[in-house]
Amino acid sequence: FDLQLSNGGSSPISWSISTSNARVTAAPSNGTLALSSSSEVTINTSGLPLGNNAYTVTVTGTAAGNPVANSPEQVSITVKVVEELSTVYLPQIIK
Repeated sequence: FDLQLSNGGSSPISWSISTSNARVTAAPSNGTLALSSSSEVTINTSGLPLGNNAYTVTVTGTAAGNPVANSPEQVSITVKVVEELSTVYLPQIIK
């Protein structure tokens, strides 16, 4: 899935992302947001085992060497990994 980062402040923001599970990765894992810009980060969960997997994504940001408001921000996520998906066909009625 994708995570959107935005900068609505008055200074460029340097940011980094970490996860609580080594099997979950972020790309890119760090960067800089210019004024009034945004960036997408892809969170890859393909290495997770079957079942419910809970983990935390932590986003940290600094501007001019100081932490930005609400930094670090943590997002708790649960992903359910299944062996295979099934296709269900429902009857179609045409009048």
